[in-house]
Amino acid sequence: LEAARRCGAPRPRFVMTSAGATLGSGAPTDWVTQDDAVSDATRATPHTTYGMTKACAELLLADYSRRGFVDGRGCRLPSVVCRAGAPNAATTGVYSAVVRETLAGVDTSSPIGPGVGHAVVGH
Repeated sequence: LEAARRCGAPRPRFVMTSAGATLGSGAPTDWVTQDDAVSDATRATPHTTYGMTKACAELLLADYSRRGFVDGRGCRLPSVVCRAGAPNAATTGVYSAVVRETLAGVDTSSPIGPGVGHAVVGH
């Protein structure tokens, strides 16, 4: 952000990728339920270090934009499945494993409840 601010262009556009991990994990204490629509006004309630880092970056981007240093845009991208590698406990790893292992004929299960919505894309 500082490099963009000092690049010499008047209010350069800064695009940052973020993630739904900023919103929480479906816990009862989250500000977002499965019935809510997510907007720019939705409060961040991250439950992981990854989500907290993304939330902090979004807040910094919003502050730099508000102060006129950059024209900031943040995009919360869906998880990309099917990534290579052994299944792991990360949300993206869990969703990748459900697709990858099933296609390979391997029994698999998910520790994530069936009522938790999650946006994914594949390649």
